[in-house]
Amino acid sequence: MLFSQAISYSIFVFFQIIFDTLACYILSKLAFQLTKSKLLFIITFIMSVSNTYYSVYSIWLLSESIWTSSIIFSVYYFYQAILYPSNKNKSLLLSGFFIT
Repeated sequence: MLFSQAISYSIFVFFQIIFDTLACYILSKLAFQLTKSKLLFIITFIMSVSNTYYSVYSIWLLSESIWTSSIIFSVYYFYQAILYPSNKNKSLLLSGFFIT
């Protein structure tokens, strides 16, 4: 084993929190791209960051937390494929990666 169980748990939780934080930003960015409203970007960001789901469940070893963030990333990259056809293959590949 490379790490002990306690250290592996801590590393996993750390990366899960980082992933959830990035998903909050990506969700806000997606809201901005859909509406072109900076106010909606800020509201979405504040609501997603202050959501108790992210703060409570990110410190537990649950697949639901990673799944929720992965779906956000998948939808974001799928929308990027629609929005920017020149990067369609890359965006669809990333969208599929995050959905699996």
